Parts: sequence; structure tokens; C-alpha cells
Amino acid sequence: MKVLHVAPSLARSQGGLRSAVLGAIRAQQAAGAAPECAFVGTSSPEDHSLALHRFALSPPAKLGASRGLKRWLREHARDYDAVIAHGLWLLPTRYALGAARHAGVPACLCPHGMLDPDALAHHSLRKRLWWGLGERQALRGATLVFSTEDDAGRAPAAACALAASTVVVPNAVESAWFDVQPQPAQPPRVVCLNRLHPRKGMLELVRAVARLRTEGLALELHHAGATDDVAYARRVQEAGREPAAAGALHLHGLLNDHECRALVAGARVLVHPCVGYENFGMVIAEAMAARVPVVASRRALAAPGLEKLGLLWACEPEPADIARAIAAALADHDAARRVAAAAQHARENYSSAAVGRRWLQVLPQSAASSRGAS
Repeated sequence: MKVLHVAPSLARSQGGLRSAVLGAIRAQQAAGAAPECAFVGTSSPEDHSLALHRFALSPPAKLGASRGLKRWLREHARDYDAVIAHGLWLLPTRYALGAARHAGVPACLCPHGMLDPDALAHHSLRKRLWWGLGERQALRGATLVFSTEDDAGRAPAAACALAASTVVVPNAVESAWFDVQPQPAQPPRVVCLNRLHPRKGMLELVRAVARLRTEGLALELHHAGATDDVAYARRVQEAGREPAAAGALHLHGLLNDHECRALVAGARVLVHPCVGYENFGMVIAEAMAARVPVVASRRALAAPGLEKLGLLWACEPEPADIARAIAAALADHDAARRVAAAAQHARENYSSAAVGRRWLQVLPQSAASSRGAS
């Protein structure tokens, strides 16, 4: 099966979206499919096993416009058995779904949390206008692919009504995460991998670590990720200079994949403190695969189910509860068993092999739904 993924960007600064796209491609490779990816921009993974088609930006660049991508998709969409578009509110999604419809090729849309009510409330007027100016029509007849049942449940009925069908496919964890050898550093490190943006909860995490330090826990806090909001990044830095946190905060900026895994290997606990709702929480699954204890906000929609299974320590995204969960993870005498069970769960549900099998179930279903909708 020949599959085309279309993404607005594969730049490292895209964080979880980039990881999810590359994970889906590698999962389909593992299952015997032949995936390719078309995207916009100059930054791409240094992986020669991936079949990539890169296109330059055109005005208006803020919308991900690319005349080259649009033309290429019109000419080549018919060469594929399925087209998978990633994300919303940018033109590459419209190009992909429109070209697939024109060629009569089944299409999937992975919204990556962008249909969540919490995300729709951000710049809501702009999104309502964009919805009426073509986004609604672009979704018509595509199969919506969500990463968790909770993610699907939070999607608006209006969007789901346009879809040929809705399915759930977890995000895939790259195999290198399963090979990480944990080597917890001293003093104990709390690690966070996310963008510096108010929705990600880094400020709450800095304050949580400060609380724990006042209680006698000599923790360091290490963060890696792009700066999406400069004013917010300054607030995080200022919080890190307050007396209770002084010297504890280490901001590493944007790291490559190898550097991120090395940072996680040295963690006593990885914390994902997101304040806004997230469709999955990719770093949760990656840390599980790496056999590192995880504390996660319940706003990451994978977290509540994993909490019920006893595979992580869940919390509300506010400093006191984040601090409570970190302290519980550090003091848990049963943590080794939990971490081993979490790694096994990740292998059975989020590995490339497991997710690839799920994709090969979904893609024929997408083709059948597309024929039924047409």
C-alpha cells in the first residue's frame, strides 16, 4: 500500500506534531506499507530511509502556502492508495484533502488536537472565519483519525458529521526510545520536554519544584524545547531566579532527538504539566518506553487512562498538585514495577509494530468509508 502524508512542516520546532507524523510513517513502514511525506519548509529529518518531498513556501507564508506543493499534489495524488493530512488551519491540509477528493483517493485527517474545544477557543474568531472560508468543505468525506478515545469524544459534532468515519490510532514511539538506558543523575533531575508556551505548564512546574525544594528535596529542573512565546519564557526565567528555585532551573533550548533521549535518561522523573488539553501527550509515551517514571497532567488525554492502569502519577496542572505527584513518584517503593509495566504497555500499544498494525486496519476502512460517502 502506497500512502502519502502531507504536513505543514517537519521542523524540530513543531515538537509533538513532528514526532506524531514521523511516528506514523515509521509505523506504516514497519507494517509493510510504503509511506511518503510531502511538506513545506527547509528543515527536514536527516533520515535517508524516509521518502520525503520538500516544497518551498509561497505568500502568505503564515498559512503554510506553497504553490509547488499544491501543484504537485494535484498531479500526483492519484499515484497513492491513501492520502493522510496532518493538522488544521493551514493550507497544506486543504491542498491534500482537495487533491485526494479530485483524484478519487481515500483521505484521512489527523487533527492532532486542533479540533479540541480548548484549542478552538484560542483565536476563535479567526478559526470561525477560516472554517467558513473553506476548512469545513475540506473536511468533507475524510476519515478523522484521533489518537485517543477521549480525543475523539471531545471533537465537535459538526466536524465529525462531515467525516466519512472516525477512528482511533495511537501515536507511535520511535524505536530508539525503547533502547534508552536510564542513568539517573545526581542531584535528582526533573525533566520536561515541551514548548515554552502558556498551554504547556512550564511556569507551574517551576513553582512546583520550588515548593519541593523548600521542603528539603534538592531537585534540579531541566527543560528542553522551542520558545513559542517570548514573554512567557521570560516569566519562566524570572520564576527560576526566585530564592526557592535559584540555581535549579536549566533551560536547554531546542535539542535534537539524541540529545533529548540523553536528557531523559538522566531523569528521576519526567513531568508533562500541560495546562491546555492535549490529544495525546507524546512525551508521556516516549518516557514510558525509556523506563523513566512519568508525572502527567490529566489535561493530556492519554493520562487518565494510564493513571487507571497505575502506569503513571497523574495530577492537576497547578503547582501544589504537581509537587504532590512528583514527591509521590520519588518516594514510591513500587516505582520499579510501575515503570516496567509502563514500558511493556508502551511496547504493546505505542511501538511502531503495534501502531503499524492499527494503521493497516484503518486505511482499508477509510477507503470503504470514502466509497460509501461518495
